[in-house]
Amino acid sequence: MAQMNLHTLRLAAGSLTIGGFFLVSVTGVLMFFGWDLGLTSVAHEWFSWLFVAASCAHIAVNIRPFTNYFRFRWSRASIIAFLVILAASFSSWGIPTPHDLRNSVQQALLDAPLSTLASLTHTSSDTLQRRLKAHGITATAQQSLRDLSRAADYDEIRLLMIVFGHD
Repeated sequence: MAQMNLHTLRLAAGSLTIGGFFLVSVTGVLMFFGWDLGLTSVAHEWFSWLFVAASCAHIAVNIRPFTNYFRFRWSRASIIAFLVILAASFSSWGIPTPHDLRNSVQQALLDAPLSTLASLTHTSSDTLQRRLKAHGITATAQQSLRDLSRAADYDEIRLLMIVFGHD
């Protein structure tokens, strides 16, 4: 019975790891080439957690073969190389990244008054106020989305989506 359960766990962990690998790999490649369509990045980010959990389960049920990798110099060297790359990836090394730009633009949009956002969206402040009102948020042209988010306990990104007509 215990042997059958281990076999079932290995099948489940292996299958989930393989499926997660394909999902994370394909969505990662799509994002790399700028083909971030629909929910590609959301699927990549959230299903990465499933891939991590499945990989941990796969290692747990295959612990003996896993530990064998550490017996060989080349295996240890490649694992250490990837850990060094991982550690190095936590810094941008002074190189501006698209993520940095995206964060700066997002923060500027959240802090801008509604009147400024109106000109950016080629609409009027009144139109933006009506869009927000349709979601139960009363706003003035001088308020920022960050202020509105705090006052109405409403998600900032959702407010941006409403202002830019993606509601």
